[in-house]
Amino acid sequence: QFLYFIGGCETDSIDATHGHPSRWGMKKAGTSTTTKPAGNTTTAKKDAAPAGGGAGAGGPVAGGTGGGKRSQMEQEFDRLKALDRLDDGVDAVGPRGLAQLCTEMNIKEGESDMLVMAWKLGATQSMCVTKNEWVYACYMYKLENLGQLRNIIPKWRELCKEDDSAFAEMYWHAYDFIRADDEKLLPLEKAVKAWTSLLPESKFPFLSQWAQWLTLEYKRPISRDVWRQLLEFSRKVTDPAQYDPNDKWPTALDDFVEWLQEKNKAAAKPQPGAK
Repeated sequence: QFLYFIGGCETDSIDATHGHPSRWGMKKAGTSTTTKPAGNTTTAKKDAAPAGGGAGAGGPVAGGTGGGKRSQMEQEFDRLKALDRLDDGVDAVGPRGLAQLCTEMNIKEGESDMLVMAWKLGATQSMCVTKNEWVYACYMYKLENLGQLRNIIPKWRELCKEDDSAFAEMYWHAYDFIRADDEKLLPLEKAVKAWTSLLPESKFPFLSQWAQWLTLEYKRPISRDVWRQLLEFSRKVTDPAQYDPNDKWPTALDDFVEWLQEKNKAAAKPQPGAK
């Protein structure tokens, strides 16, 4: 099912196919300190929606101007928000709303595009998008309807493919979006599934061995440091035989490489009876 990253806004709308309901400890509306979506610091102009739409320079599109007219994107937010039974005062789109949004954006379940979208929407809490984040993203990217959001997602995806720093920013952001707000560390199963999407073997040749080692040997949640350093590891270490244990890698990566080296040595030994 979609939402294997489940955790986040306080809701009781999750059925058995998505796991047990989780109390995510989300802040009440109006308490968020978010002022700017993650990932929007350097690419807003570059990634702006195609010409023809736009909020103008006067302020966010949601909320309308003057006479209280509600924008189309504000109405879309309310529609998606209504799909979750959120706690009173929580002004956010929750897991079901996000699942519906992904369907409407032609994002397949479990793909990295969901994390790219969450990054650009500035979603700072687990598996939800607050009203303030939604409004600000609509303003930043001049989004007046969901069609414009659908059209800009491929551009965000390409940005992450072409720009290593943009991908890193999205990757770092994903840790908190995936991790439930009441969890200090990222559960192992969630981390492995996310890595499978974000760091396939074309990016990280040791992905399958890493997942195997985590499952058989490590058996514990993933810290923020391990999450971040694995991206750097995937870019720098191409041959475990050349790994320098004196480099400042997390202990988990030292242990993984040692395990992988021993496994490779064992595989290289002649088998009894072999000619």
